[in-house]
Amino acid sequence: MSTIEHITSAKLLGIYIQNNLKCDIHFKHIMTVSSQRLHILKLLRRRGLSLEMLHNVFYAIIVSKLVCGISSWYSFLVKAQIAQINSFLRSLC
Repeated sequence: MSTIEHITSAKLLGIYIQNNLKCDIHFKHIMTVSSQRLHILKLLRRRGLSLEMLHNVFYAIIVSKLVCGISSWYSFLVKAQIAQINSFLRSLC
């Protein structure tokens, strides 16, 4: 006889959903991926990519990750997480 495994989180359509309706796992994931992609953007800047191209790449690889499914997970964030996202985006300006 098989048993049903109890899990605490699952990835559904690219969004981590937790059984306690928090978004800690998804938040950590998008911040980690965004930071890694920021490194790629810095490397491209050193290679002499135009400002317009850097802007396009930024939206393609970072902003798209941050806003993917945002309507389903943003309301579950705590103020500190929102502040961290805002700080990350401000650091790019």
